[in-house]
Amino acid sequence: MSHSAPVGEARRLGALGRLNILDTDSEVAFDQIAEVAQQVFGTQGAAVSLVAEERQWFKAACGISLDETPREQSFCTHVIEGDGVMVVQDVQADPRFRDNSLIEEEGIRFYAGAPLSVGDQLHVGTLCLTDPAPRSFGEEDRALLTQLASVATNLLEARLQAHENRYLTSALEQVDEPVSIIEGNPEKPSEARLAWANDAYAARGETTQSALEGKTPWVFENLERGSETESRVCHALKVGEPVRGKTPEDEKDAARQTFTWVLAPVRNHEQITHWIVVQQDTTEQQRVQQAMRTQRDRLQRMQGVAQTGGWEYDPKSDSFTGSNEFYRLIGLPQSTNFDLERAFQLYPPSVRGRVKTAAQRCLEDGSPFDMEVPLVSATGQHREVRVRGSAEREEGRTARMTGTIQDITTRKQREQHLRQANALFEHSQEGFLLFDLKQDEDEAEFVIQRVNPAYEQMSGRRADEVRGRSVRDIHGEEQGAEIASHLRRCAGQGEPKDWEMKLKTNGSMTYWSVQAAPIYGEDGQVQQITATVRNVTERKNREEKIRESRERWRLLVESHRDPVQITVGKTIQYVNSSAVELYGASDPEEIVGRSVLEFATNDGPGARSEMDKALQAHQEELLREEPPSFEYEIKRLDGERRVVEFYSVSIKYEGKQAAQTVLRDVTQQRREEARLRHRATHDQLTGLYRDSVFRERAQQAIDASDEDKGALLYVDLDQFKSINDKNGHHVGDAVLMEAANRICSVVRDVDPVGRMGGDEFAVWSSSVTDSETAKTMAQRITLVLDQPYAVEDRCLQVGASVGFAVCDLEDQDIDGLIQDADAAMYRAKSSPDRSLSHHGPSAGSKKNTSLRAEVRRGIDQNEFEPLFLPVVRLSDGNLVGFEVLARWRREDGNLDPPDVFLGVAEETGMISPITQSVLEEACRKVESLQQHRGPDLSVALSGNFSRQEFFREETHEFVRHLLEEYDLAPSNLTMEVTERLLENENQTNTAVVDRLRSLGVNVEIDDFGTGYSSFHSLLQFPTDGLKLDKGLISETTASEDACVATRSVIEMAKSLGLRVTAEGIETTAQLEVLRDLGCPLGQGFLFSRPVPAGDLPALIDSPPWADLWKDESASPVG
Repeated sequence: MSHSAPVGEARRLGALGRLNILDTDSEVAFDQIAEVAQQVFGTQGAAVSLVAEERQWFKAACGISLDETPREQSFCTHVIEGDGVMVVQDVQADPRFRDNSLIEEEGIRFYAGAPLSVGDQLHVGTLCLTDPAPRSFGEEDRALLTQLASVATNLLEARLQAHENRYLTSALEQVDEPVSIIEGNPEKPSEARLAWANDAYAARGETTQSALEGKTPWVFENLERGSETESRVCHALKVGEPVRGKTPEDEKDAARQTFTWVLAPVRNHEQITHWIVVQQDTTEQQRVQQAMRTQRDRLQRMQGVAQTGGWEYDPKSDSFTGSNEFYRLIGLPQSTNFDLERAFQLYPPSVRGRVKTAAQRCLEDGSPFDMEVPLVSATGQHREVRVRGSAEREEGRTARMTGTIQDITTRKQREQHLRQANALFEHSQEGFLLFDLKQDEDEAEFVIQRVNPAYEQMSGRRADEVRGRSVRDIHGEEQGAEIASHLRRCAGQGEPKDWEMKLKTNGSMTYWSVQAAPIYGEDGQVQQITATVRNVTERKNREEKIRESRERWRLLVESHRDPVQITVGKTIQYVNSSAVELYGASDPEEIVGRSVLEFATNDGPGARSEMDKALQAHQEELLREEPPSFEYEIKRLDGERRVVEFYSVSIKYEGKQAAQTVLRDVTQQRREEARLRHRATHDQLTGLYRDSVFRERAQQAIDASDEDKGALLYVDLDQFKSINDKNGHHVGDAVLMEAANRICSVVRDVDPVGRMGGDEFAVWSSSVTDSETAKTMAQRITLVLDQPYAVEDRCLQVGASVGFAVCDLEDQDIDGLIQDADAAMYRAKSSPDRSLSHHGPSAGSKKNTSLRAEVRRGIDQNEFEPLFLPVVRLSDGNLVGFEVLARWRREDGNLDPPDVFLGVAEETGMISPITQSVLEEACRKVESLQQHRGPDLSVALSGNFSRQEFFREETHEFVRHLLEEYDLAPSNLTMEVTERLLENENQTNTAVVDRLRSLGVNVEIDDFGTGYSSFHSLLQFPTDGLKLDKGLISETTASEDACVATRSVIEMAKSLGLRVTAEGIETTAQLEVLRDLGCPLGQGFLFSRPVPAGDLPALIDSPPWADLWKDESASPVG
């Protein structure tokens, strides 16, 4: 067979066999099911198929010419190994069946099958459909096919039940004891009625089976009302449990009859359908028991047998009697009556046959027996016994068999101990020697009396070569004298003696460990000495290797290029040459003996307390998991500061618990990272903040202020384009750098200044609180910018226009302030002093008031809806999920982007209901899609949360609601937050994030790379990933520095175990650069614009970006 047996196949085949249906004649019911299936679904073929071990056999078939097929060619085999309906719309397109010969032989192109199950969901076959043309098969078709299959299953169950009933009835007819079956499940005995009884039951009442049907069972007729037996029967009927009882009957043939009976339930699928009653005539049993009691009284006179139990067996009654000792040995009370077979069961299977044979021979021809065998008493106690028996014969037959049983356990144990000692001596892996002590005139001599095979192998000497010889004679004068001296001390002190020695054996030197112990004679004097010897050469060699390894370790650590130090507690015990150089010393003596805390600063990365904690853990051996690793700053002996990585492991050093620490100097690396961080947040030419970073810093200043808010000044250089075109970009760059320096010279150091693009700059000043002071500062800026610019040999004149906007309580959004100041700047170009304020109530303010009302109405009318922006794996183009974006469907049908409503929504607090309604609708759409597509489709979603939403308790409850309501896997939901949200992060906010992440959802930093807080956020904020800002992505194809910065961010994120997604990918060139940089995920208009939920199926089935990977083997959907 080409198929492998599935789990539970044996049980399934057993259920099929019990049906007795294979190779049977056709049956109308099954044929009708096949015909109905063929007509309902309009297929060419339909069949009731049963799958045996080697073949598939059709009980009924329409439009199928075959009676059976090999199982390996059977489509139905795959159905019974699954859990539901299997549909193959085109078998030629399915790799499982592409090479199946039935496609050509029977012209099968379409297949659908539903399992037929019996018993405990055992799939014995299918109701299947075939057709020569591919076709679809929807959910309603599946449900209908399942219903038809259930009809076929009911036929199979009925067939199995009928077969089992016939088998049970036939079996019960063969029973000699009266048996009857009670119909149904009566609640009390008076309601019970006979459904069937065997011939033995009918004969007892001298009637017929048919006459008994519907009668009350005799067991219940004889129940005494209110008796204990009636109470037990009622309880058994109520709970469905078996019950036993005993009933006296009328006298018959002048003898009193008694019966025992058992009443038990019969179930079908846990439901009681019948009760069965089995009764037994115990009259003869009662007579035999009385006779045995008489015999037992007579046998008690045998009690005088000392330490031996006497017994007697009566072959006629097949019963034993015995003395008190006999019953004690076999562990049964004296009143126990048992037969010969039960007596045999007291002996283990290994000797039972011998005992049985001896007893039967004694009974047959009177041969006596005497044997020693093990016995297991009725209480489970193991004994060794001697059993003797003889026959008393009368008229050539054994009338009785008598004998004794003697407990010989103690004797057997002594013999066993002696055998074990000899076996240990002979088979031990250790060498054993037995010395006789012979006292000469001068000194004691030790002569070998016995050795074991292990000694022979260890020493290379046979036992007959050493037996009777002294240790001096065998090992020579020098080594023999050494061994004899140890043995003399053992004999003289009367105590065990251990030592190790080096001996030459089998031509090579070996190390032996010897343990000697004295053996005393009856006179209390040492007569012999036993010695145990072990070959410890391997251990000695191992100790030597350890010593060599320690020496190699010392040389390795000494030559290691990284600084290595060993501390006991906080005290430095050892430093290698690299560590001496790191600390700025010239000799180890300048470092050894000092505390490591002397070199650790308090104000650098990594506090002294962290090192103190790590070293304490090493000292107390508390480290159980990953050894501590962190960074901290040291101060060298020459005063220079260095940043080092601290990585330590616990070791033993000179017998003490210690920490071995590798200190890697990462000072230069951290400086380079700081430089890259600065480049990621600052304009490369002027050193000012980038546009997005400036907006973030200014917004932070606004949010941090409680009262006066400050002013935004927007600066544009006049005539700059003309200067740049006439003199070249290098001159223009020089002008921009000088202009930036001049602007910074007239504002406070704490006021952020940004280059907003080209020749435009912005300043935020929190010290300016009204229009007059704002205008004064604008004039100061224009004044310094009006001064001539000396570039190379040129003197250039550049003017400036400045617009400003003062922030008030109703205008706290930096983007709105920039727009106002920018508009004021353009009006300033026509102003005499080239500065103009934009403040107070305006058309814009009225517009915002109107917009707030519209947004609130849009929320009430559910006008906000989700769009889905695909997230793609850049390595192979596979779809990994969607970012959910909010759009506003206005009354006129137009779809507004977020910049229309986002500012007002955040300002008024309406952002939370918008976010929740959009995300909930997205989850609802995805759930509906998954229900139609099946469990194989898994869709991950991510959504943006504002600062005012993210840290609210309601957000935690809302996220938990999404997971539970829409059966959404927590790992498939990501919450995106901007870097600005993470500013002023505190322990309370971190705890809120930890609670959210405890739900299993992901948290990612959005627009990463736009703020100075980026790298700090990665280290401090509990996040799972980051999304690179589109502004940074747009520069990767034009700026090598942008590529370097992007690569650094990607590698750093990977080292922290974070997922990285690039935003705003719009060109194939950006895609290729990001793939080369190792960016794993991306999104952008290059792949797809945001799509509504209705377009998701088409996008998933045919991703529009698939051609971007057309030359690669990957599939675009995964």
